[in-house]
Amino acid sequence: RLEKIRKEAEEEGARRQVEWLQEVEGRESAMRSEMERKADIQAEALRAEVLAAHGEAEKAEAQAEQAGREAEEVKRARDGLATQAAALAEALHQAEAHQR
Repeated sequence: RLEKIRKEAEEEGARRQVEWLQEVEGRESAMRSEMERKADIQAEALRAEVLAAHGEAEKAEAQAEQAGREAEEVKRARDGLATQAAALAEALHQAEAHQR
């Protein structure tokens, strides 16, 4: 009789340990799932930031190219005006020389 009670107590203790371990494993699994979910959310947010930064970089590059084209146009216009100014100065010089 005593042996039977002892054996039942041992079985109950083993059963409780198994239940406790299963409960701990369940909590660990839930925590792991929550951490993975949060990591996925953070990764998605970072991907969105990278895409936005890429878009901004492409926009800045396009603006820089446009500014370069505009600078070339200004340089050509300035060179043209300098050529005209030199031609006008030469014509003025010749006109003055002719008047003398």
